[in-house]
Amino acid sequence: MTAGAAPPDPAAPTRGLIADEAERVLRAHVLEKWFPAAIDPAGGFHQNFAPDWRRLEGGPRSVVFQARMTWTAAAANSEYPGETLFAEANRHGLAFLAARFWDERRGGFFFAAGPDGPGADGAKHAYGQAFAIFAASASPGAGALDLARDAFAWLDHHGRDPRHGGYFEQFSREGEPILRRRGRDEIGETYGGKSLNVHLHLLEAFSALHRRWPDPRLRARLAELLALLRGAAASGGLATSFRRNFRPRRRPLRALARSLARREAPSLRAGQSYGHNLEAACLMDEAAQALGEDAGADGTARALVDRALEEGWDEANGGFRHLGPPGADARKLWWVQVEALNALLLMHARHGEETSRHRDAFRRAWDFLLVRQLDARHGGLHPVLAPDGRPLDAPKGDGWTDPYHQTRALLNVMRTLRKADAQRPLP
Repeated sequence: MTAGAAPPDPAAPTRGLIADEAERVLRAHVLEKWFPAAIDPAGGFHQNFAPDWRRLEGGPRSVVFQARMTWTAAAANSEYPGETLFAEANRHGLAFLAARFWDERRGGFFFAAGPDGPGADGAKHAYGQAFAIFAASASPGAGALDLARDAFAWLDHHGRDPRHGGYFEQFSREGEPILRRRGRDEIGETYGGKSLNVHLHLLEAFSALHRRWPDPRLRARLAELLALLRGAAASGGLATSFRRNFRPRRRPLRALARSLARREAPSLRAGQSYGHNLEAACLMDEAAQALGEDAGADGTARALVDRALEEGWDEANGGFRHLGPPGADARKLWWVQVEALNALLLMHARHGEETSRHRDAFRRAWDFLLVRQLDARHGGLHPVLAPDGRPLDAPKGDGWTDPYHQTRALLNVMRTLRKADAQRPLP
């Protein structure tokens, strides 16, 4: 046994037991809560649900929510191919994306659409393109792949920054980048800059598309995004908002607090977003694998996870805090806790022979999810917990609350733990 690694605990749950529990959570608290309840016979998915899962009325639908639901159905169909519900939900969602959000005349996906169309401004956003490409890449069939390739081609033509790399984020209906405008865009960012949120999910989308379509230009763009994000994470942490040249842009904490109070989109612009650090570690590792690199050779992913552990884990109450520096925002958001599971298990697989810290942290994070984040009364996950772990009143579904993060993380936990001897404890 190597130095720093604790001996196996014979009383610890086996890999198989944890994997089975993760599957139970996925089925009972995620998939069975959203499907078929969110399927709208008129098209797409209903996105507004109360804390007790009552349907709520809503306004325009976003391409982000619709694409995430479509991807979730595709992922569930891949795991459970014998259950027709998920295959039908995936086809249903993909058809809605193509019919309601894709601009047949000019290309690109509109960010939002109501019953009568995308509205007067017809805004398009790189964040929406990313999730639409991701959903279409995961969906079976030549038509889905064609849609993903068309969206990539549109974004690369209209949005790539030839000087600094990466992508412009906000576009007019015609596809012109909007580099100067007062106010904030659809995901809460200033116009003309670049954000971690967008570029992380472009990385994810390009990785997924590259696995089905190993196009040389797509590969080059994927490699460029990975290099940019690794460079931005050189300090062991990631800013969440950048200037066009990828120099960090800071936003005062008081301004961030105001945006959170208004329930703006969760693009976090001050200090560290621990959830994004954890998520970035996994998506960067995934991109490296898609490119055929030795994903464990680069230390960036580990540095991001270790910083989140050191600063973001709440030793007193459990769970990962939302924002840093420590004390900035100690609330516990559902997506941060599930991204942590994925990242910690990945780091344990990479470095478990050297240290037990990631294994031990995974166990604590898993226990926190089961005891605190799951809603034992109504099912699903509590979207937001107070710093001490008390559930706060928040909808189970809205434009930014959906099953994408938890589906991806729980599937990865299940699959990772079932690769090895399922009867062994985590070593």
